[in-house]
Amino acid sequence: MWWLAVDYQIWIVPACLALLLVFFLPRRQRNPGWRERIAHRLFLVVLRSICLFAIVALLFTAFAAGVSQQTVSPHVRKNSVTRSRQASDFGTQRETSTLKVLTLNLAHGRANGFHQAMQSKEAIRQNLRRIAAMLEREKPIIVALQEADGPSLWSGGFDHVSYLAEKASFDSFARAEHVRAWRMSYGTAMLSQAEILLAESFTFDPMPPLMPKGFLTTRIAWPGKPDLQVDVVSVHLDFSLSANRRRQVRRMIAELDPRGRPLIVMGDFNCDFMARRSALSELAEALDLQAYEQDSTQMATFALTRKRIDWILISRDLAFVSHQTLPDELSDHFAVTAELRLVTGTSQR
Repeated sequence: MWWLAVDYQIWIVPACLALLLVFFLPRRQRNPGWRERIAHRLFLVVLRSICLFAIVALLFTAFAAGVSQQTVSPHVRKNSVTRSRQASDFGTQRETSTLKVLTLNLAHGRANGFHQAMQSKEAIRQNLRRIAAMLEREKPIIVALQEADGPSLWSGGFDHVSYLAEKASFDSFARAEHVRAWRMSYGTAMLSQAEILLAESFTFDPMPPLMPKGFLTTRIAWPGKPDLQVDVVSVHLDFSLSANRRRQVRRMIAELDPRGRPLIVMGDFNCDFMARRSALSELAEALDLQAYEQDSTQMATFALTRKRIDWILISRDLAFVSHQTLPDELSDHFAVTAELRLVTGTSQR
């Protein structure tokens, strides 16, 4: 059950604070002065606020979690104009020697603003149109998205993934709901110029008071090679504790290891290879994945900390032709893009 997976380290600080408040709570005096009355009331307000936050966070996290595992129905757009553009610009109707991919944390459409709830619906649409323009410029065939919203009260009330697919002319897309609550829906997603043959959503066990995260697996055929199928994953790991991330990547390893197809894993890992007991290293080692210049410190992807936490990992049947962190300020993360090729001798499956 989900409560067995709760990482209680998250609650150490608020629990200690609550105990300290109780310990130092001034005793009521028979005729307290105004300072004593204010101090007593302030302590009670803070203590009750901590307890209320704990209860609300526990309930919301438990009930907002999406389904642990489910098959997602990919959306396919039937549009002749888009089909024509797809054939000419993206080359997915003919055999291609390389596959261009991109990953971006959408930050719920707020760009680099303080919070999506503080922005108007039109401002969020404008932010997404800027992302769509970048996608049209870069022309990736597959795009992995994180913090991708479905219709949510705090981010304009519309499906951001469907909107991006329309504006950037992607025929196929899938969205996983790792958080599903009243008028709130978000998770990971995939846009693809090649048809998504299968999509599955996996939600990690909730870690109250944090919102659930997860990963979306999709299967596509290599452009022009219908018999060669590739698994492509969009993932978002926990930001708070390395122990949580390690638990989450073990869930990924259990799901992805038996598949045996070429594998591309992209997303916001909230860590790098150099972190102590890095979940990223554990995932790469277990699935025999490689990253582009994994020890480089010159490819920061998160603006606030200037750390490289967004990655593209590929299996040994693939190789990097190019790799780039884009400078566009479209989110609090920078987009990462790579061009991949098949290693000679990769079998068709």
